[in-house]
Amino acid sequence: MAKEVVDDSDIENSFQLNVEEFERSTVHNLFKALVKVMAVAHQGRELSKDNERLSKDNKSLAHKLKHQVERNMTGQ
Repeated sequence: MAKEVVDDSDIENSFQLNVEEFERSTVHNLFKALVKVMAVAHQGRELSKDNERLSKDNKSLAHKLKHQVERNMTGQ
C-alpha cells in the first residue's frame, strides 16, 4: 500500500478548514467573551485609578478653599 504525499496546499486547506470550524465553535465564542471581560477589567482598573486621583485633587482643593475662606473671614 502506497502512502500519499502531502504537499503544502493540502496542509493549508486543512488548516483553513480547521480555522473556519474553530470560528463557529463554542470555544471560539468563549475566547471572544474572555477577551471582552479582560478589556472591561482593564478599563475598570484605569477608572479606579482616575477616581483615586480625582478624589485626592478634590480633597486638596477643598483644603485650599477652606483656608482661603478662613483668611477672608479673619480679614487677612
